[in-house]
Formats: sequence, structure tokens, C-alpha cells
Amino acid sequence: MKRRTFIQQSAVLSTVTLFSSPLELIAKENSNCELNLASFIATGKKAIVNGFAIDAVSKDPINANIQIASDSGFYTKTRTGISQNGQYSIVGNVLNEGNHKIKVKIEADGYKTFIGTIYLTRLGCRIDSQLWSYNPDFTPDFIPKNEITDTLINSKFNFHLVRA
Repeated sequence: MKRRTFIQQSAVLSTVTLFSSPLELIAKENSNCELNLASFIATGKKAIVNGFAIDAVSKDPINANIQIASDSGFYTKTRTGISQNGQYSIVGNVLNEGNHKIKVKIEADGYKTFIGTIYLTRLGCRIDSQLWSYNPDFTPDFIPKNEITDTLINSKFNFHLVRA
């Protein structure tokens, strides 16, 4: 009888934990523009990309609509948020092999819409050459700065938006 009670309590605890964690992440998403693509099944390292959507010339932060999408193979995850003072944060998982491809779309009043790709790899955040097509004044100094530990990849990257 004790065994049956223990199994029932474990099942309830597991179910509550499994379903409450993703709901908390989704609820927090729009308030601070944390766009979370991390799987609630922990695999690989956690990767975080922090930065700002800024004006390419003045370097001032821009409030923008940011949409990211990731195709995991089984389904596509899409997250959308409005950056406050230009600040955003993207959270994902990185496996030891391969990369996490994330499509990014940024829209802001008075600026050309940015559509591009970033990659979360075991070596940090990487960018696609689309950034140079979007902003010809984009320099190698603007590429992501990565800090890597045993359990976390922390990247800093600013999207330089061009006026329309």
C-alpha cells in the first residue's frame, strides 16, 4: 500500500512539474522580451543571447517587435516580443554537435525590416552573412561576443537596424 501511494504522489509531482514549467516561461516572455526556445527536456548547454536593437548610425536603442523561430525537426517554435528600450534576450539549448538555427525578424517604425538567421553552436552565437546585405556598414567589430562555461554559453550581440 505504501508503494502504491508513493507511485501516485510521484506521478502527480512529475505531471505538475512538467506542465507548469513551460507555462511559466511563456507567461514571462512578453514582459521583458525574453524569447525562450529552450526545451524543457534539458539537453546540452543552455545558451543565452543578450543585446539590443539599436540604430545603425546613432547607436540609440529602438523599441521593436522581435520574432524568432526555430525548427526542431518535429515542429517549429515561434516566439514574439516587444523590446523595451531595445533590449532582448534569446534562450535556447545547444547540443555538443550541430547547431541551433534561429530565424529572426525585427520590425520597428521608420526602419527597414530585418530578416536574418543566427546560430547557437557549442562555440557560441554565430551570425549569417545576411547582416552585411541588410547593413553594408556592418563591421566585424559588431559580431557576437561569447563567454563559454561548462554549463552556459552567454553571448552579447546588438542588431544594428537601418533607417528606411
